[in-house]
Amino acid sequence: MDGNRKWLAAGTAVALLAAGALIFGPEREMSYFVPPSKVGAAGTPTDAPLRVGGVVKPGSLRPGSPGVPARLVLSDGAKDLDVEFDGTLPALLREGQEAVAFGRLQAGVLRAERVIPKFDDPLKNTR
Repeated sequence: MDGNRKWLAAGTAVALLAAGALIFGPEREMSYFVPPSKVGAAGTPTDAPLRVGGVVKPGSLRPGSPGVPARLVLSDGAKDLDVEFDGTLPALLREGQEAVAFGRLQAGVLRAERVIPKFDDPLKNTR
């Protein structure tokens, strides 16, 4: 019986350590996106897929047409990032609104595979 308790204690300790690593792991693993000011910073992979979030800069939203990509600029106030997208932008995407673009950085431009508007949590202020 004493041996079983040791295995149970060891298993519990391993489970707690694993849960702690998931909860308190590196911040980059827990974030949903990076702001434009961190894109291209030291330690950022150059050809890795990125999720970049920021505000669609007023005056920058240009819908695409056949053969011409849609364009927009995401900003976090400190830096702007040009985004190109070869699809139809979401109808709910507006200038001055937050958005997240998924893609790869090429020559300083994010070539997005997907662009989505970001909405505030309606329950956020009621908690």
